[in-house]
Amino acid sequence: MRTIDPFFAPGLWGGAPMPPQSPTMTAGRLSSPQRRPAVIAPLLAHAPLASLTGSVLGPRFHAWYGRSRRRTICSVYLVRDDEAKGLPDFADGIVIAARRDAAGLRALAVFALGDSEDRRAWVEEAISAGAMEWHVHLLAEDDKERRALLQDLGG
Repeated sequence: MRTIDPFFAPGLWGGAPMPPQSPTMTAGRLSSPQRRPAVIAPLLAHAPLASLTGSVLGPRFHAWYGRSRRRTICSVYLVRDDEAKGLPDFADGIVIAARRDAAGLRALAVFALGDSEDRRAWVEEAISAGAMEWHVHLLAEDDKERRALLQDLGG
């Protein structure tokens, strides 16, 4: 089965293909430009990680794109009927509550992990809205970066 990289498939994001970009020089090294979609959907754009397609890890990771077109890699956890509702007990991170149905995958809510009371309220609200998956981003290094990412993702 042939896999098409969604970042180079013309019109996949609802627009024209990305214009050709030349490599850039960074810190004395030649680097390729970041691969990003040509047009961002009105809501969050997303894509599975092409490098993991067809592997056991493929369903466990997903990429979301915010207003800035920056790619945010998330670990995927299913909503469960336990005390934590399937959301791992991480102290800091950004969570995208998502629903997967016949129309595809869509974000329902974006929130930051933090105070346990806030977390419970966000989790219950997301589940009431139909959340089926938690997409958790843990790579923001500090509160400032988490707030910026939360803003970029529309939370």
